[in-house]
Amino acid sequence: MKKSLVILTAFILVLTVFTGCGNKIKGTENVTMAGMGEMAAVTQEDGALARDEDGRMIVPMTGENGEPIKNSEGEVVTTAVAVSAATVIGDIVESRYFRVSIPKGWQYSQSNQTVILDTDDADATSKMVISARSKEEQAGKTETPGEKLFKFTRDASVVTKEETTKLKIAGVDATCTRVEISGAKVNENVSKEQAENFKLRVICYYTFEGENAVYGVRCESKDAKISNSEFEKVLDTLVLY
Repeated sequence: MKKSLVILTAFILVLTVFTGCGNKIKGTENVTMAGMGEMAAVTQEDGALARDEDGRMIVPMTGENGEPIKNSEGEVVTTAVAVSAATVIGDIVESRYFRVSIPKGWQYSQSNQTVILDTDDADATSKMVISARSKEEQAGKTETPGEKLFKFTRDASVVTKEETTKLKIAGVDATCTRVEISGAKVNENVSKEQAENFKLRVICYYTFEGENAVYGVRCESKDAKISNSEFEKVLDTLVLY
């Protein structure tokens, strides 16, 4: 036990050095991880999770009754755990390979490996699904995260316009494909009534690559006049890990 305390104390010092050049440690607060509920985690001054060099979140170690474990100098002992599911801290949502802030007008929908955001109006007019896959997982795959569902929706729709643009997201090169649609196609799987009730009018797909992962963002809206900037104001808050 004494040896492990020494190692963990050293880990605390490493953490301080690691975060000191950017955001400093703020303290410990409760966060909510999808599928696991509420838990305590160490956060930075900007409100985001404190992480180690492998992207794992820093959490305080606790005893059988939930009390924080301290070393001989009275410091709370911490350890690192994987960010295995979307984790919410106030208006920030974190996942293994990114974090995103929730701007005014949007709200978070509970999810697991992906992060789903909806507009907060009564009809949930627009939605964004942000996905990521490690470069190792992506190797050999022909489609990026979320691309298959985007293509399926596009191919099942009556397309009136499609365009592709280049842009920067989180400081990296990205591609956006915007598709404007007037309804759904009627076929053996979709009746005329179902097609008439199909409300989507715009779908967009953004894809880009960071240092450790490949990202895909599928966007959709019932508002035919929505501009890409409405989606990009959310994407502008992305931080990639």
